Amino acid sequence: MKANSKKHLRVKFIFRTVVLLMTFGLAVYDFELLKTIIFYDISFFKTFHLIWLFLMVEMLRVFVPAFNKSISCGKGFAKHYRETSRAYDKKALQSYTKKYNRRAGWAGLLWLTLLLVIGGFYHAGAVNAIGIHMIVVLFYFGDEVCINIWCPFGAWIVRNKCCNTCRIYNWNYFMIFSPYVYVFSFWTYSLLGMALLIFLQWEYLHFKYPERFWEFSNVNLQCGSCWDMGLAVCCADLEEIKKIN
Repeated sequence: MKANSKKHLRVKFIFRTVVLLMTFGLAVYDFELLKTIIFYDISFFKTFHLIWLFLMVEMLRVFVPAFNKSISCGKGFAKHYRETSRAYDKKALQSYTKKYNRRAGWAGLLWLTLLLVIGGFYHAGAVNAIGIHMIVVLFYFGDEVCINIWCPFGAWIVRNKCCNTCRIYNWNYFMIFSPYVYVFSFWTYSLLGMALLIFLQWEYLHFKYPERFWEFSNVNLQCGSCWDMGLAVCCADLEEIKKIN
């Protein structure tokens, strides 16, 4: 199964860009109008109920294997694993896994630090609940920036070759909704809870089936299998190639 097409990723990026611009634009222009739209009655529902449902469905499409069609966020599932016909070095796999686990740990520590800083501002009164919602919208947009334009985690910390080989790819929703830990309600905590399930599922699958996350044991992660032919010029680190050869 191939990863999402470039067109699909562009549509998601455009959509989240529109969400960001509309949210922040209305907040600056007329905050009361923004509140009116969010709490607008639609029959038995309000607008924010539909937003919540949309986000939950979006996450369920990642969590449930039958709905997950992306290599990047679905490589932990058996359906996206195509074992190489060439025998691979199990010790090299262990070394690769340990190295990227360490890098993932540093990424997690950085995000935890950021989250604590946000919490400090929130408890000091510098950021209120509305501000937390705005931060979540910003993170929601930033997630697509990382996928479509540039990712600081991939460039500086995890240093993965691309999204298909990213060690922390499915951490994204947990990162996006993590500021909701400071805003207690059914709606915020249910989103955070679903994001946490995706995170735990990802980590369990990575622990149980590390071979599914390594390009030299999973053919679907190799450049030759990539849906983006522009990435075909990529190659693995010379260090990793030497381990296999």
